[in-house]
Amino acid sequence: MLITSDSEGMGLTLKSYPPAGAALRAFVGHAGRLGPSLMRYFVVAQLARYLTRAADDEHGWPPG
Repeated sequence: MLITSDSEGMGLTLKSYPPAGAALRAFVGHAGRLGPSLMRYFVVAQLARYLTRAADDEHGWPPG
């Protein structure tokens, strides 16, 4: 999930992946059921950063 959020120009990205919303919901649901770890925190923080930037960059996703 993290790779698709930061691979602009190198293939499939979240913004070009049609079921990105469903994939993100599934990822967050799965990550929420797991125990805490440094790597999980890093990945979720990076995704949150990407999604916050996405709202500013107009990725075409609805707000929220």
